[in-house]
Amino acid sequence: MSKVGKITISSLIAIVTAVLIIIPITSCTTTTPTYEKYFDLQFERGGRAAMPENTLYAFTYAIEQGATTIETQLQMTKDGVVVTSHSPLLNPDITMDKKGNYVTGNEDIRTMNYSEVEQYNVGHIKKGTEYFKEFGKTQYEVDAKIPTLEELFKLIQDSGNKEIMLNLETELYPDPALGALYQNNVDKNVFVNNILNLVKKYNMENRIIIQSFDWSVFPIVDEFNPNILTAALWEEVGGPELGVGNLWLEKQDPSPWLSGYNIHDFELNAVDIAFALGCDIISPQLDEITTTQIIQAHDWGMRVVPWTINTVEDMEKALAMECDGFVTDYGYLARELLLEKGASLPKAYSFNSPYHVDLD
Repeated sequence: MSKVGKITISSLIAIVTAVLIIIPITSCTTTTPTYEKYFDLQFERGGRAAMPENTLYAFTYAIEQGATTIETQLQMTKDGVVVTSHSPLLNPDITMDKKGNYVTGNEDIRTMNYSEVEQYNVGHIKKGTEYFKEFGKTQYEVDAKIPTLEELFKLIQDSGNKEIMLNLETELYPDPALGALYQNNVDKNVFVNNILNLVKKYNMENRIIIQSFDWSVFPIVDEFNPNILTAALWEEVGGPELGVGNLWLEKQDPSPWLSGYNIHDFELNAVDIAFALGCDIISPQLDEITTTQIIQAHDWGMRVVPWTINTVEDMEKALAMECDGFVTDYGYLARELLLEKGASLPKAYSFNSPYHVDLD
């Protein structure tokens, strides 16, 4: 569990200093009516328990199933195209080249043009892998390419759905301990502005969330449009997402992930830093947030949306802790549970799409 959960005088002083001297604070009040009226059921990578992750098939599925939000991760190619992929390194458990051979895992999206990236097939899980053990029995198999963010926006536009939200994770790696992920880091300002320019082009400003483990992204978003929602992701120590923690609880130096802030100046409370950066949402792992911190976030106008909640036990725990939503691979399981609990969710939504799959 998180080591702290109360607001102290010293942490409040640190926040005031951040607000008045380091960076102007932005409002934490959401301006998105759709987002405010629903429990935020986020389909991780479009719902990878049912569909190939981060593909147009998965995104279509999430819209049809009545997700509040599609959660996806973004990378940028060498020629500046923003694509949806969890890692810049192609996943050898799900990625085949045009000859049908699974990749090695060393192929880096950031060193390729999009014309190369779109040649890969990410619609078939490699048998015998841990990924197959978890999702092989439930995930539909279909040839699928790595899509662009613009294709995702066009899919939503063509669907006619006026409510679905998008949670767009900027995949940046500022910690040298990450090796190959760090070495080929893209230019942060170019990456974020390429994303935001597409958001503006498709008039999606009030329907997106920009989330990141790298909190230096948030001032860039705020400068572009302060009304765009932002979500502070965190992982306290080495874990399933980064392999290294982004808070640096165990180190005295400022973390390279926290936009220049040192969590030790905030009594180890990440909620304080997220607030100082004007974030609208905090997204920790469920076991790294306390009820006291959730109350604090709510008092300060922030929503709490933990990740990745894949068991009924954890879903019920998140509800009991009064979280405002959660991210899950098992969107269909979560939706059934939430409706039984009386949660407010969008209705299932049908539309004509070349990426529709009849699962019955």
